[in-house]
Amino acid sequence: MNSRGNPKVWKISPGKSHFQWRRGTWQSEKVIAIGWEEVGNLDNFKTIDELRAKTKKEGLSKAGYVANQLWSFKQVEEGDIVVAYGNYTILDIGIVKGPYFLSIDGFVKPNYNLYGHRKPVTWLKLGPVPIRNPKIERYMAQNNTIFQIIDNDTLRFIGDLLEKSYHIRIVEKVESKLPKSQRLKISYEIDEDEVAKEIEAFSKILSADKEEKEIDVIEEFKNLKPQPSPNNIRTSNQARVQVIITGTAETDLEKMIFDDLEVYVPHGFDGKISGMVKDLKTFRDFIVDIIDRMVPSLGKQVTSISIENPVRDAYRYQGRIVFNFNRYLKERSRFFWFFVAARELAYLRHNRFDYGHNNLMRALLMEAYKKGF
Repeated sequence: MNSRGNPKVWKISPGKSHFQWRRGTWQSEKVIAIGWEEVGNLDNFKTIDELRAKTKKEGLSKAGYVANQLWSFKQVEEGDIVVAYGNYTILDIGIVKGPYFLSIDGFVKPNYNLYGHRKPVTWLKLGPVPIRNPKIERYMAQNNTIFQIIDNDTLRFIGDLLEKSYHIRIVEKVESKLPKSQRLKISYEIDEDEVAKEIEAFSKILSADKEEKEIDVIEEFKNLKPQPSPNNIRTSNQARVQVIITGTAETDLEKMIFDDLEVYVPHGFDGKISGMVKDLKTFRDFIVDIIDRMVPSLGKQVTSISIENPVRDAYRYQGRIVFNFNRYLKERSRFFWFFVAARELAYLRHNRFDYGHNNLMRALLMEAYKKGF
């Protein structure tokens, strides 16, 4: 249990637009989780200053904010209460049931568990519960992935949900089995830990794992025939692969060649690119290395580099993958680009998002992981 006696209550968001919750990863894995795995195991940091130095060394965007969030996550203890929150809604409430662990293997499990810093949780199946009180809405909507809830109104609201849930669950198990004439108002002594264990025992994992045959990624891509890189990429309206819209661009892009480097740039960008060639080559080699770790010798065949204003990281065009250098400048996480490359490769092979695409993507990530990611 919590070493200080009284459990703390924490708000935590399952990613942008609570996507980890919508995918069911926190429920099926029975965890709370947070990203920025580049810093390594949080048990290695004794002070927040050590963590801040590490986030700066890794070149993480908003390094100070990242350090504060990771440090808050580190402070969550066994026995604490966690509130999964998204879009003015309490998605569920859980009780922390074990110590912190770092899971890199989780990246290649079903549902793409992108967050590696984790703590095991018993979810009490209370949500979703919309928040109707404007004051509590504002408090919970603070722009932090995780923070300790200390607002009294919010704590009372969460406490009411917990008490109501325990009462209702006991009533359902006892009174619902009695004839209406015998149903009485009963006072219950509730052991929260026992109730949590009982709920967990009867909980069903949202999506049961399906049997999957092992994928030979080299065989999968053996007959892939990428087209030569075109002279122009026309994305002034919308670039499409079959019926999937991949994004929009402000202008058509034209291929330019500098030594052995091909790069797609907006018209009139010629004079600005000469000072960027070294960094562009670094990015190109970085991407090629990532793809080659998944499928040997495929990187140069399928990789194209562009300089675009949109924030999209990559898309497919005429049997190749166009990686956006401007996105790289904002996001230098190695795993981020492993994930992007695997996603685009799987789509390039399957031309649609489906179960086969998901399996191939996981197989690609596993190959990268085995080869030194």
